[in-house]
Amino acid sequence: MPNSLAYVVLFCWPLLMVCIFAVMPRAQAIAVSIIGGYLLLPSRAGFDLPVLPTVDKTLLPALVAAILCLVMPDRAARTRTWGSVDHEARTSGAESGSNGGGRAAVFSRRAGEISRPGVAGASPEQTVHVNQPVRTILLVLFCATLAAPFFTTLTNTEPLGFGPRFLPALSLYDAFSMTLGIGIYLLPFVVGWRYLAGPQEQRSLVVVLIAGGLLYSVPALFEVRMSPQLNTWIYGFFPHSFGQHMREGGYRPIVFLGHGLALSIFLTMTVLAALAMWRSFGRERGGGTFWLLSAAWLFMTLVLSKSLGALVIAIVFGLVVAFARKRSIIVFAAVLAVGVTVYPVLRGSGLSPVEQVYEMVNSFNAERAESFKFRLDNENALLDRANLKPLFGWGSWGRNRIFDPVTGDDESVTDGDWIITIGVHGWFGYLSRYGLLAVPLIALARRRKAPQLSFAATGLCMVQAANLLDAIPNATIVPVTWLVAGSLAGLACREVVAIPETGPVPAAAEPASPPETARPVIRYTRTRG
Repeated sequence: MPNSLAYVVLFCWPLLMVCIFAVMPRAQAIAVSIIGGYLLLPSRAGFDLPVLPTVDKTLLPALVAAILCLVMPDRAARTRTWGSVDHEARTSGAESGSNGGGRAAVFSRRAGEISRPGVAGASPEQTVHVNQPVRTILLVLFCATLAAPFFTTLTNTEPLGFGPRFLPALSLYDAFSMTLGIGIYLLPFVVGWRYLAGPQEQRSLVVVLIAGGLLYSVPALFEVRMSPQLNTWIYGFFPHSFGQHMREGGYRPIVFLGHGLALSIFLTMTVLAALAMWRSFGRERGGGTFWLLSAAWLFMTLVLSKSLGALVIAIVFGLVVAFARKRSIIVFAAVLAVGVTVYPVLRGSGLSPVEQVYEMVNSFNAERAESFKFRLDNENALLDRANLKPLFGWGSWGRNRIFDPVTGDDESVTDGDWIITIGVHGWFGYLSRYGLLAVPLIALARRRKAPQLSFAATGLCMVQAANLLDAIPNATIVPVTWLVAGSLAGLACREVVAIPETGPVPAAAEPASPPETARPVIRYTRTRG
């Protein structure tokens, strides 16, 4: 059980978030609050309230961040320097076709119309329109995800019995409880969509993600050497089975997350983000050295973490980020997202290459192969049970699991997020939830030739695709996943278009001799910068 310090840290986090929002620009404050809360807060500390979801590390950072975004002003609006541009725009403006998220306000060629590149990602000759089809699809998927528990409840009105074990029928109370729980998971998605969709905001998100990985690598390397003990020493409990974190004569770190596999995929995401930042510096000599060294350090930490799946993802995806063009990177991420979304269909029809993967793993590591085979066998059994109620699933109370009909013992092990989602909410809930994660990548791939897409955006696409791929064997869809997905969804809903020529811009009148106490006159021109 968590000790008193775990609850003190959990409920002091909102106070710390208020200070963060007071001293940082909004985009950075959101990223630091949600990513920092995921990394540092205890995983089991929380309070269960009637109907409402558990107040824990998943709920508090996202809920408080959403409230603070509404009630606190953006510090960047008070300290913004007009005319500033970021590095990628200065070094690769010809390729990107934008100022990379700079904050200069410029007049367009339409009288009275102002385009702010830092907010919209547009150049002086461009403006931003809402991509209404993508926005409509995302809103429909969002509403369907929230409505799924009510359909599940309507199709699970009968109780279940397995020997001495009794599972109650679902009621309206369960529907509201499941909907609120889903809403909490989707809060980072909404915050990211609303506040992290601009190029400068996405760049801040990538930088905070890398900084979190670099800081987390220190305790992770400590646990590689000394065993995963920090959570026990500080918060008074170990969040999982210690035996699963003993690997190859050493240890798999966990720090303050729920499992070492969650830490490994987080390190993979930071490696990809660091490589994307390195690419953003182009060919400038020495400009991206820090980011390249950061990627190397994070990759070394990942290797020492002893997680084969995350390591393979980091190597393959890292090569794509390091050497492919931005258009190819976005297409690669979209193809992976589609593949993950249809994976259950392929698995149920026997078309997925899981047996070939098992033989390949068994050829060089029999222990890992047996672990992989154990997961496959459990997924096959759980998929058979999910197919008994394929449309809306079995709902809560563990009704999606497999129990011994005589003793009532739980015989199932649910590892992959996809099999959990299908078992609980059926294909309706699965497609709506994973659609929110995949549609932004597909929409950006359709606009892959848009010049305003930066390496920060493409890096986030690869981070999202890597997380989705890891969700097949592991339940690693976490608040950071939804925050990145929301940022990409906001970008996918913005469409930069050229402004037609409508005549010259009227010259702004200037005072002949301004008084000494007057503020400097700001002149707007058509030139960039």
